[in-house]
Amino acid sequence: MAVSTERDDLLIAYAAGMLPEAPSLVVAAQAALRKDVGRAIGDYEAVAGALLEDCAASDVSPELRTRVLSLLDQEEPTTHRTPPRGDARVPAPLWGFVGEDVERLNWRRVMPGVKDSVLPTKGGGTARLMWVRSGVKVPAHTHQGLEMTLVLEGAFSDSTGTYGPGDLQLADGSLDHSPIAERGEACLCLVVTQAPIRLTGRFGRLLNRFIRY
Repeated sequence: MAVSTERDDLLIAYAAGMLPEAPSLVVAAQAALRKDVGRAIGDYEAVAGALLEDCAASDVSPELRTRVLSLLDQEEPTTHRTPPRGDARVPAPLWGFVGEDVERLNWRRVMPGVKDSVLPTKGGGTARLMWVRSGVKVPAHTHQGLEMTLVLEGAFSDSTGTYGPGDLQLADGSLDHSPIAERGEACLCLVVTQAPIRLTGRFGRLLNRFIRY
């Protein structure tokens, strides 16, 4: 899997507004945690703006022109509400989904030492917070679509390396792995999957018909 290329494609799609809500949430959250990601998105947005300026003009209907001009004439509201703060353990783009306390989410026990909570995103993909107790290993599995895992707290490692806060792992069907939460602190991640994972290993294959995750 060409991870660097795939990550660049992800940032470009985000800058162009072409990502569904769930993967957009991952990119926005990582940009909030890492300045270099935010700068890269800004660069791609600047390129997109320059390309847009070079596009040939197109005629629009009189009705659309009238609607746009009427919106420009509307006065801006004089009062502005400060968006409510969320749980400081997660970046600001997640606050609208998580609220003030991560612990109050509807957590589901996946296995001993592992729990998750699905976030109410729209469009393609499923977004969830996943909590893994320190030292716990997730069963070996591969993927039937792209999986995006952004570390928010703690760290995990697998055959590809170690990932800490702000790190994003992109995994697809070419990776068969068994991530383990590093010792010392539980690992909290934002995970987005395009399709259910597929368990591997001696016993995992027998469970696939009964488990959809």
